Amino acid sequence: MFKLSAFYYADEYAYVVDILDALITQSMRWLTAQFYSVPATELRRLHYVKGRIPLLQSFVFMRSEDFWPLGTVEPLPVDERFAGTFEQSPSLKRLQLSDITISKFHWTSIESFQLRSLTDAGKLVAALSQATSLKVLEIGWGDANREPIDIDNAQGMVTLPSLKKLILHTHNIFGALTAPALEHLSVNFQRRKEQIVTIPSFVHRSSCPLKHLSLWYSEPEAAVEVLSHIPGLSSLLFRDNHLGIRRSIKFLDCNTLEGTTLVAPRLKSLEMDIRAELNTLPLTELRAMVASRARNPGVDGLQELLLRTDSTEPSLGDLTILQEQCKQHKVKLTVGRLGA
Repeated sequence: MFKLSAFYYADEYAYVVDILDALITQSMRWLTAQFYSVPATELRRLHYVKGRIPLLQSFVFMRSEDFWPLGTVEPLPVDERFAGTFEQSPSLKRLQLSDITISKFHWTSIESFQLRSLTDAGKLVAALSQATSLKVLEIGWGDANREPIDIDNAQGMVTLPSLKKLILHTHNIFGALTAPALEHLSVNFQRRKEQIVTIPSFVHRSSCPLKHLSLWYSEPEAAVEVLSHIPGLSSLLFRDNHLGIRRSIKFLDCNTLEGTTLVAPRLKSLEMDIRAELNTLPLTELRAMVASRARNPGVDGLQELLLRTDSTEPSLGDLTILQEQCKQHKVKLTVGRLGA
């Protein structure tokens, strides 16, 4: 791992650059390379590795310019002479970028791609159109400083035939994708209901065997709409505050539903990340929900319930009753701390 800092003194920086040059001379042996806070000026030095990274399997590249908040100083574009520095990397399988300012890679070999920030949807779509081996795609983690990008109608739909896991934070690219092998989907659109409800059309278009869905801070009503289109879902994660989690518990309770609609009838594993105290009210509602799904013949009973919470000390009496309820219905209960 190599990391530059804006706080080096001039004489220190000279030594750091010497170290970078020494690393570059060894590029034929690189298996894993991680570069953080790299300014555009040093990208010219890295250009010497072009065509000399035949063994490279995992690459992390974080340009310092890509971390500037939107609306301040705009990052300089990558000079076309250096954009293809990492293009000749036939063994590269895992790629992590701060932005897609550098988009020339051997995309057909990439199996895992993490993109921190998205500013150019066109470059992303062009890259994904070549990524036929991609299994894991994550976009937009830690990108709260930028306006979200929504791709509603791409010029041409991109099919990712090998994609198993898709994680989207803020940015919505469902309008550009089809993923027929997708099994795991995680979405954090920060309560943008109009974007959450684009999930069903993506799932139907992909005809994918989706098994796990994670929804962060989504409106419960929108979540119900999404789940109604994924009846075969077996694993579900919700992350929300106290009120949002309680509303989610209620729509999973078979006894509180109106009519004959049953939400997530094949659900076996439920995870809840609760940004609040785990006190009497949600614990009581969880007991009722577990019992209702165990007794209703129209749904599969839960097999696993995982709760992660901010609580310093959950209500022990109510927690004991929930544990007994879970034991009675053969549900494995795990309670832990968020971030642990």
